[in-house]
Amino acid sequence: MLSDIVAPWISPLPLCLVGAVLLSFTVRGRWRRRGLLLCLALLWACSTQWASNALVRWWESGAVALPAAKLPQADAIVMLGGISSRPAPGTPDDRFEWQDAVDRLLEARRLLRLGVAPRLVLSGGGRDAGDGDSEARRLARWLIAEGTPPEQVVVEPRSRNTAENAAAVVSLAREHGWERLVVVTSALHVPRAKRAFAKHDRTPHFHAVDHQSEYYAPLRKAFVPSASNLLATHRVWHEMLGIAYYRITGRSG
Repeated sequence: MLSDIVAPWISPLPLCLVGAVLLSFTVRGRWRRRGLLLCLALLWACSTQWASNALVRWWESGAVALPAAKLPQADAIVMLGGISSRPAPGTPDDRFEWQDAVDRLLEARRLLRLGVAPRLVLSGGGRDAGDGDSEARRLARWLIAEGTPPEQVVVEPRSRNTAENAAAVVSLAREHGWERLVVVTSALHVPRAKRAFAKHDRTPHFHAVDHQSEYYAPLRKAFVPSASNLLATHRVWHEMLGIAYYRITGRSG
């Protein structure tokens, strides 16, 4: 997809580096120096904890995580995928390579065990959507191996992104008559997921996990640039671009 090619270049690090290179070859004199300093300053700011943490906290401010006892009784819990990496060839079937967002699966399983809903929908095939071993199918095997009854696990293996997650889940809900859904996803992902479901006139309860913001940034390291802070900034940037893209393409409600 074109978006997969373009999106990685529209983020703080590539933009600053490409901008610096273009300035070096196209601008002369003090304007070049000023432009280069601006690129460096932006890259530094995006890499510091005080800036990245403030940005992440602002973006996650609307993501709610209620105690399980206060969650509405639902017809289905929905876990949005994108939490694991495809195993390398030769990897045993019971081996998984988890990403940071594995909190989604662990919390969804916990809510299922607590009786928030009678079933758990695993939505998402990722880059393997549609083949015989998509992420949703691998996660279903893991849940069942860990003791979850097979009849409580519903697999939606074909969606490749958030917009397709929403469309596929809403279609399943209409087919089976599910009215109330609890969607489990990362706090950073909640704003985009809300808009994707709103496109289909659905407003499920969103249960946020995997919060990335910290309560404070110690002064001694608040202004020290690091790769982890730049990654946090990149993740928020990615969500902002995703929402903008959905609006442009009509995938947002």
